[in-house]
Amino acid sequence: MKVFEKYLIKIKSKSFNADKSKKTKEVLVFYFKVLAEPYVNGRKLKLQGLNPEQKYLVNDKEELYGDQLMNIGLDIKNEFGDFRASFWRIKMI
Repeated sequence: MKVFEKYLIKIKSKSFNADKSKKTKEVLVFYFKVLAEPYVNGRKLKLQGLNPEQKYLVNDKEELYGDQLMNIGLDIKNEFGDFRASFWRIKMI
């Protein structure tokens, strides 16, 4: 079984080059599940590289600090079946 997770993609950018001098204010986070697993309780997707003291807006609904997103993580929905995906839009506020 393969699980693809922790994909960060810049949006609202003219190019996708990794220029560290420019701050990314908005990202999309994707989680892909290829094969289903039996009897799985809730999962968390922990992010990396965020400012621990910065506030972030998740899906235009929930405000969380960077340390919460890195240490506690995002809830992954318990969807049954193969080939499932989840995504979150995260904005720095």
